[in-house]
Amino acid sequence: MAINDGDGVFLDLDGDGTKETPYGQGAGQEGQKGWGGLGAHSIVHGKTASETALMTLVKGNDIEPGKEYYTALRTTNAIVLDGNLSEWSGAPVIADPKSAIPKFSGTNANPNYILFEEFNGGTWSGPDDQTSAVQIVYDADNVYIGVVVTDDYHEDVSGNAWDGDSIQLAIADAARTNLVALYNYALGGYENAAGTLVTNDPTGVPYGLLIDHEQGPGGDMTCNCPTDAFIKRDFAKKKTYYEIKLPVASLGLTGPLTVGTQFGLGMAINDGDGVALDLDGDGIKETSYGQGAGQEGQKGWGGLGAHSIVHGKTASETALVTLGTTVAGADRPFLSVINPNFDSFTFRANDKGASIVDPASAKLIIDGQLVALTASPKVGDATDFSYKPAAPFPPNSNHTYSIEVKDTLGNTVTAAGSFKTINYTLDKLHSYFGQIRGSAALTPPSGGHTGQTSDLAVDFGRAGSINPSVLIPDGTFMNPTASNDVMTFSLWIKKYDNDIDNTAFWADSPSSPGILGFKANVPLLDGTIVFDAGGNVLDDSEISAPIASFPAFTDDAWWTNLWHHWVFIKNGLSTKQIWIDGQLFLEGTSGATPLPTDFAHIWLGADASGQGGITGNLHGLIDDFAIFGTALTQAEVQQLFTGTLPSALPASTKPLAYWDFSAPVVRPPITVGRSGNAITLAWPANATGFRLVSSDTVKGTYTDVQGVTGNSYTISNPTNTKFYYLIK
Repeated sequence: MAINDGDGVFLDLDGDGTKETPYGQGAGQEGQKGWGGLGAHSIVHGKTASETALMTLVKGNDIEPGKEYYTALRTTNAIVLDGNLSEWSGAPVIADPKSAIPKFSGTNANPNYILFEEFNGGTWSGPDDQTSAVQIVYDADNVYIGVVVTDDYHEDVSGNAWDGDSIQLAIADAARTNLVALYNYALGGYENAAGTLVTNDPTGVPYGLLIDHEQGPGGDMTCNCPTDAFIKRDFAKKKTYYEIKLPVASLGLTGPLTVGTQFGLGMAINDGDGVALDLDGDGIKETSYGQGAGQEGQKGWGGLGAHSIVHGKTASETALVTLGTTVAGADRPFLSVINPNFDSFTFRANDKGASIVDPASAKLIIDGQLVALTASPKVGDATDFSYKPAAPFPPNSNHTYSIEVKDTLGNTVTAAGSFKTINYTLDKLHSYFGQIRGSAALTPPSGGHTGQTSDLAVDFGRAGSINPSVLIPDGTFMNPTASNDVMTFSLWIKKYDNDIDNTAFWADSPSSPGILGFKANVPLLDGTIVFDAGGNVLDDSEISAPIASFPAFTDDAWWTNLWHHWVFIKNGLSTKQIWIDGQLFLEGTSGATPLPTDFAHIWLGADASGQGGITGNLHGLIDDFAIFGTALTQAEVQQLFTGTLPSALPASTKPLAYWDFSAPVVRPPITVGRSGNAITLAWPANATGFRLVSSDTVKGTYTDVQGVTGNSYTISNPTNTKFYYLIK
């Protein structure tokens, strides 16, 4: 658009043929005297289509907003593939782009964007586990990609360039409708207990630098355009440096490269967190490093447009790269891992070259209000910042944020955007977080199994619902008591139909066959009830029976007309039980498989396998899901069936967690006051029904604080660290 401007007129108002009356700036300033506007040069000085701006009306893929389009700048420096990115100064950084999960959900109304997608039993513990910073530059003959991966452990012992710590690239045409190439890069080897990168396998064969031209002209001998790469690992800094050179022909393009050239680019930056090795050649993998067995290989990924590569190759999931003008300016700090959560907001500020972050300069504004930031001690070149609101952000609530950070030279970097909290539910005992995903939702009042106004349940919907599930992302609280080989899951279920295999719950365990830690199908399509604990070997780690063998079962109306109470118990190596409505339905008394002790997540109403949450979706409702660290007795099972709340059973039952799915209770803020050597914790007088609990560690066991008076508690002469919060 050309927004034209004229600043004056000169008029003949009396009709005598002489312009005698000026307004504005008068003669010489009337008419088209200049212009502004978006893409004005598409109109003025000749009509030119290439001078228009590109307007995107609908977001097209799973890449988070603002990162689907990238301008790669032309470099005047010679890029040397040596793992030292000093010659990349001034090139824009793409830091930790998020992806919407599951795949193809980025166009949903409220996508669930994540920094790292866990896969096949993998886990991600935070930004030090794996994050990335990407730069792209070009010259006449090549496009260069530089990546710095922050990673706490490096391994790729698979012999290929994707199954472990690695980078996979997808190249698409400018329309992002056709894949041109798939290229993979990895540094083979593993880190031992001392952090040394071991580059030979136990037989002495080098793992080597792995470059795999899986598809495309880079591997075509007639093209003679192989890509090249250099990968360097720095254990002390916990960073892996990738420099990749893509000749113009390897991109399916014709040189020389010029401003305005476009292509699609996707990358999956894969992560593996451990190895189990047979170092003595006896056929037994006796030596573990990192997180050991179950965490080697491709256990998850981040990266720009990762969904162009994983879960099927998809050109439309690449980012659009446009070649721009020459790199100018010096390095600046960059922001990464911007992660708004339901009860926190965190981000990382990173030094870049001579640009060093000034932690005292950091500011965070949420919903127009400046909030208090806590800066962690700098680790390497990264400073982490966090904000913890007094009360969690409500489910499904919309917010805005802006971040400002300066370096020690006074240069400023900013980021701004909006976020919507995911729908969630908190457990009643420890406020463990559960994501209500896809089209799953809490019912209206009276939707729970008691029918009382205050009782809600989770409604997973019917056939055609979109990936409904509840994900409890941290299931590690089960592991201490799981070491005793006892566990009980209790829940209420009401079905709409049994048209598919239905998963009631699945607590995944990376070390278990098929990640089958603790799982129940209620039922399979043929009416079979299945209970797996540590695998799915019948009469060992699995028991099953048709629902028709339950005396109280009648027909399909039994499922759809009434709620039913289900209890699944593992009690030592041999005993597994399924209870329905207070009656023992099935018992297995053989087996030699103990409970795993590496539970990672819990899924309700869906499978944990694959992308998680998109298969085995329950057609129905779940209420009052509870976990106990003991094997409940018959009397205790029947108490739950007849109305006793899971939280009201004796402490000897070791209740670990309990989600009642009623409307979440927002904890009131706690204010802290000090008078001499006394510290007083206080909360609003209208916040009734809350209990103050404390623990010696932030993730420890919280117990009721004794001596609370009304809405305050005074600590006299405190001598150690304690963590406090309110529960209801």
